Amino acid sequence: MAIRERAQRSVRDVLTVVFRHKWRIGIVWILVVTAVGGLVYFSDDVYESQAKLLIRMGRENVSLDPSVSGPIVGMQQSRESEVKSELAILKSRYLADRVVDVIGPEVVLGSGGPRASDDVSGAGQQSKIAGTDNGERADALRQMAAAQILAGLDVAAEKGTNIINVTYDSHSADAARDILQALIGAYLERHIELYSGQASPEFFEKQTEELERELHTREEKLAAFRSENEIGDLDGQMNVLLREITELYLARHVGELANSPALATASKARVEALADATRKDDKTVELSRTTGVTNYAADAIKERLTDLRLREADLAVRYSDDYRPLVDLRQQIARLESSLAQEEETHTTVTTGLNTTHQTLELALTQEQANLQGYLARQDALAEELRRKEEEYAKFAAFKLEFDRLKREVEVADSEYRQYQENLHRARISNALDVDRVSNVSVVQPATLPPGPAGPNRRMIIALSIVLGLCVGLGLAFFINQIDDSLKTTDDIERRLGLPVLAVVSMREFRQCI
Repeated sequence: MAIRERAQRSVRDVLTVVFRHKWRIGIVWILVVTAVGGLVYFSDDVYESQAKLLIRMGRENVSLDPSVSGPIVGMQQSRESEVKSELAILKSRYLADRVVDVIGPEVVLGSGGPRASDDVSGAGQQSKIAGTDNGERADALRQMAAAQILAGLDVAAEKGTNIINVTYDSHSADAARDILQALIGAYLERHIELYSGQASPEFFEKQTEELERELHTREEKLAAFRSENEIGDLDGQMNVLLREITELYLARHVGELANSPALATASKARVEALADATRKDDKTVELSRTTGVTNYAADAIKERLTDLRLREADLAVRYSDDYRPLVDLRQQIARLESSLAQEEETHTTVTTGLNTTHQTLELALTQEQANLQGYLARQDALAEELRRKEEEYAKFAAFKLEFDRLKREVEVADSEYRQYQENLHRARISNALDVDRVSNVSVVQPATLPPGPAGPNRRMIIALSIVLGLCVGLGLAFFINQIDDSLKTTDDIERRLGLPVLAVVSMREFRQCI
């Protein structure tokens, strides 16, 4: 019962306050509704142009920029961050300034001027513009137009997709469409500018030509070094030489020629022994001996001497002793007599022949000398070949440092040339794509011409103003009642004075009593 009584008293108090300040509440309500209605009635219609953009996979998602070295790889960037980047570009002040430069600030501001939310600031800016010169006025108008575009622009990504919704509000349907269309065009151009290559094809062409000349110069140096020093495959040649040196070393110290010095020493000793034996032995030996053999030579001399004496006698009869033929004849006779005096009446015939032992010794000596010469020749040849191979290997080893340096220079130049050639190819592709305005942004829906105003919703605003006026009036009534400390009801008297109320006399009855 106490709760019910308290509730009834609260309702009664509220109704008392309402009825006491009913005129104030009514006046406030009428003022609010009239002000809002007038504002809505005289406000311009707002038209909304819409467009949709699709952000798809394209060259912006790979490292196609020629200024970036290395192969083409996928970017480590999520699609969400990519869409957010495009939203930031669309909302940038730079883009709004470009739109103003394209269509002019008069078109933007003439489409309704500053929005309702910017009335105060817009009026202040207009008052400032009036007192400036033409240059400053144009710059101020441009800034106001850019701010108007940013204020009327709304961009948002559809959830779960790569589509961006772009809307622009204006007080003119044509202006809304034209401004949004210019904004999308400027955005597409700006997108291509941002993702275009940082280096031009001309730069890479010049660098490629210089690197090609440098590569040819280094290749010519390497070829000249090869030709001058008779170098083919240097590593292969050195490996072959090293293998040959190893084989010669093993043959000299481990293989069949390892005992060659000892064999040569032994052969020298055998040669000396055979030579000594050969010197002591005769080359021929007596095979047979015959004695008492007629000396036919002495008989022939006698016959010849007889003939010459007969001729002497004949000449001595006819000529004098100083006759020259007679003198010569007598001299011949004297010589023959001397020879005959030396000859014996008989002689001994001795038959000789080759000494087979001597021949055997000579043959053995010749063979041993040949063996010795073979041992020495093989040792000398092996030593000479080993020395020659070692010298050749040392020569190639000395060439290797310079050869490797020249080869590295050629490889570095070739690598740089190939890299710039690839970058030139990328730059040409990127430049061609930029010229043809190819990007990963597609216009799904171009800027639309609003069929009708998108706002303001006058009925909704009026309805809200009715409710708002009523709430403001009630609030004002309760505020006034709260700050009023006069006694108005019996409850106020009993509560504040602590006295019982015995009777209540209305103002009308009080006046009648007077």
